[in-house]
Amino acid sequence: MHIYEWLTILAILAGPVAAVLVQLFFEKRRETRKRKLHILDILMANRARLLALETVQALNQIEIVFYDTPSVRNKWKELFSQFERIRGLTGADLEESARKRDDLLVELISLMATSMGYDLSHTLIKGQRYNPQAFVDEEKYQMETRKAFLPILKGERSLLVKLDESDDIPPTI
Repeated sequence: MHIYEWLTILAILAGPVAAVLVQLFFEKRRETRKRKLHILDILMANRARLLALETVQALNQIEIVFYDTPSVRNKWKELFSQFERIRGLTGADLEESARKRDDLLVELISLMATSMGYDLSHTLIKGQRYNPQAFVDEEKYQMETRKAFLPILKGERSLLVKLDESDDIPPTI
């Protein structure tokens, strides 16, 4: 056999294998981009609602999904540290720390968007967000309710139940 025949046989065998490997490479890139975009979408959609479950889940996935983007992972670590510092603060310290947290979140989203090829300004990310007052009120109400029931659940206070005799409650047999 001549060299050309060997090259033809090699091309016939290697061609499909190479095509499959190239396809797998592009599928993996597409899937990684899809996962990154999903996290970016969630954070953009909920940037005014950090307590939303999907926001917390998205933040917790950054280390894995953006493993190849050190700037994003480093900013996430900085934001996480800020979350830890906020615990236990009150008054002006809490307000200042919350502003810092919000700024870090904006920077994180901006870095993520840039790594995905989007050009989102800090002003757009921070300024243009829709968070109806009803959502704010509901979150506040839920937090106040939880705080009110916590001493009862811990056994530190009792729950007073009072029956009003003026109600028309039929007697039980």
